[in-house]
Amino acid sequence: MQYDCPCYFCEHYIGKRKCKAFPDGIPEDISIGGNDHKKPYKGDNGIQFKQAKKPKFK
Repeated sequence: MQYDCPCYFCEHYIGKRKCKAFPDGIPEDISIGGNDHKKPYKGDNGIQFKQAKKPKFK
C-alpha cells in the first residue's frame, strides 16, 4: 500500500504540497509523516493540522 501525504487529510491543505500554514511548501518532515503537525512547528504561521471532513487529493 502506498502512503500518501498526511496533509491530504487536513482542512488547511490547498494542493500541490502547500497549505495555509505553509503557502510556499510543506516541510518534508510533515509531508512524509515524520511530524503530525498537531503542535506548533517553526514557520507554520500559527496554523496546525485540523482533520478535514473529506480528504483533499490534489
